[in-house]
Amino acid sequence: IEIQPTKLIFPAYDAYAWSKSDFTTAGADIQVVKIVPKDLAVMAPDVVKFLGASLFDSAAVDSMMLNMKINSLTREQAACAWLKDNDARWTPWIPDPTKCDPGFGLYDEATKVFTAQRTTATTCRACLPGMFSKAYSDDSGATYVCEACPAGQQQLGAGAMACDPCPLGTSK
Repeated sequence: IEIQPTKLIFPAYDAYAWSKSDFTTAGADIQVVKIVPKDLAVMAPDVVKFLGASLFDSAAVDSMMLNMKINSLTREQAACAWLKDNDARWTPWIPDPTKCDPGFGLYDEATKVFTAQRTTATTCRACLPGMFSKAYSDDSGATYVCEACPAGQQQLGAGAMACDPCPLGTSK
């Protein structure tokens, strides 16, 4: 970090060379993954959006590591210091709580009701049975609102994009 390391670029990975203990080519690509619940995107879409938007380049990591060394900081302290010093970089990573995904709609947590206006919404929630998610656009961009199914239509599941006709001989 203090000596400004230089990135080494090796020739492309050669599996045969590596099988013969010749490590003069780049290593095989390693996919960095984190095991999470399969329904994370449904259960916590804002977390998925945040993780997808967050980017750390080597300069950011190097600056945190150097700060740890120079100031005898823990990882947590160095990360916190980086966040305080770089808010213009990371605040765009935070998803707009009123930019709803399909199947969700604008919701006001204070009144515990779905709303049709972003100005009265605090978050997004999955549309309840009997409702459907409808595209909506305003000055802040595209989102979705939950609306009640019209007469003669129903929706038995949550998070629906459309209502179904009521069975013959029944009505809403």
